[in-house]
Amino acid sequence: MNIILLNPEEISVSKTVRLEGRRFEHIQNVLKSEVGDLLRVGIVGDKRYQAKLIEKSDTFCVVELGVELPGFKEPKLDLILALPRPKCMKRLWAQLSAVGFKRIFIVNAEKVEKVYWGSTTLAEEIYKPLLLEGLEQCGDTILPEVRFIKRLKPFLEDEAPNLFNNQLKIIAHPYDGGIEAIHQEELTDDSVRRVVAVGPEGGWNDFELGLFANSGFKSLSLGERILRTDTAVISLAALLQ
Repeated sequence: MNIILLNPEEISVSKTVRLEGRRFEHIQNVLKSEVGDLLRVGIVGDKRYQAKLIEKSDTFCVVELGVELPGFKEPKLDLILALPRPKCMKRLWAQLSAVGFKRIFIVNAEKVEKVYWGSTTLAEEIYKPLLLEGLEQCGDTILPEVRFIKRLKPFLEDEAPNLFNNQLKIIAHPYDGGIEAIHQEELTDDSVRRVVAVGPEGGWNDFELGLFANSGFKSLSLGERILRTDTAVISLAALLQ
């Protein structure tokens, strides 16, 4: 982990935190920190700090928050993701927070198997620790917003105009689906927020493509190769950021 994450309720009035378990083991065995050493810590949903290790035993340590560290810029990329198979979704959670998606909308599509919606990978007690793992990797503290959308049509027709107002709207699709292709020049303005829609591994159907087209989405292809969902999402995140 590249940052030690703290929950707000763990911090005492004196700005100290007692750490046990995996966080202590990381400080002890990976960082090999000793009393007096400085660490990088962050409060989940809040700021990052430099902290000093002020006490250490064989089973726990205590750190004291010090100066505030600069935070990351607010992410400018949202994701609409057709729910993939559970194994893929479980792999993706940590990566989605690590690469910096601001909002994640998990949606239904014709080629999404109904049984996927019953997967435990969609339970907050399962996916939130994975999102935190991604934050530990990248050094950030702000969790992405996650929503689950089972009805794509009303979402795109009723909510999307307000949710993605003034954003560059992109749909990843490797085939000619009748959607206007995005121009390279549209991708060069880094000040513009973007939202990218990634379909199921079988692709969006024609009706779904029409919904996206009517909502102002333009198509972007990563080439002729058909990629797995997790590969496509991370590749698009790298390209669009």
